[in-house]
Amino acid sequence: MPGESADLPTVRVGLICGGMTPMVAQVALNDGSFEKAGVHVEKDCFTGGPQAVQALVGKSIDAFIGSYDHVLRQRARSIDVKVYAELYNGYSYELIAKSSVAMTSLAQAKGQTFAVTAAGALSDDALRLGLTAAGLNPDRDVTIVATGSGAPMVAALDTDRVAAGMLAEPTITQLTDGGKYKVVFDPTQPFAGNVIMAQTAFVAANRRAFVAMLRALRTTAARIASDPQSAVEPMRKDFPAVSPAVMLAAIKRTIPHVPKGLLADRRSTDPVVAATLKKGDITTAIPFEAAVDNSVLESIR
Repeated sequence: MPGESADLPTVRVGLICGGMTPMVAQVALNDGSFEKAGVHVEKDCFTGGPQAVQALVGKSIDAFIGSYDHVLRQRARSIDVKVYAELYNGYSYELIAKSSVAMTSLAQAKGQTFAVTAAGALSDDALRLGLTAAGLNPDRDVTIVATGSGAPMVAALDTDRVAAGMLAEPTITQLTDGGKYKVVFDPTQPFAGNVIMAQTAFVAANRRAFVAMLRALRTTAARIASDPQSAVEPMRKDFPAVSPAVMLAAIKRTIPHVPKGLLADRRSTDPVVAATLKKGDITTAIPFEAAVDNSVLESIR
């Protein structure tokens, strides 16, 4: 209730809105789980990770749900940002094409034009990884264009301006459900694609509120895993144009990517370290212990 929220401590959380990778947080925001746990979480939408990280460092938000590489870059700059939970293990993007397109895998991609959300974004990284694994040079053998996410990319697919595009849920399920579109490439490698990051000073000064937020997230994740249907209507508050059936299917496809207990794991963080080093965004590997603090979650009973 609004009056009740006003009496609760507040944590301002930044999200990349438009997809459902942070599903656990979206459900908790929309079904009152945070308030029930004793904290008011204020959502702030961003179009990209760099802007959200800038807000985090500038303290206009208290936490950010984004990919692990942002944490690595901040720690390389001696900014004390750490991970306190992992909400999604995976790249979250898949390469979608019309079913009429002859291409069935990236091995057939030479000469094609592909869409990503933005140059250097997670969608771009995932596509380049797949192309390289398929024996192709992403800079020479294909053309990669940035269209933005969601509707602009779907429009580019519909008008055949691109052969395929890197899209996220629930758009993936929406497009493939009717058979008009197909999945050409689904990166399955472990990758800490959505973590909760915050400055350690904020967590220390606001531990009670932060613990309440993490407790609500962990409880919500367990509930969704045991009862996917319970997440449908909360998620449709963010995606009202998505039918209940399609949303349920998208939720079921997302659940396997949610780490058990929301604890960050080296198996998903190490690939991000390797990718970030390869891009040259950091020059030395950041140790897991320096960038991740699972102790707050582990202290919750």
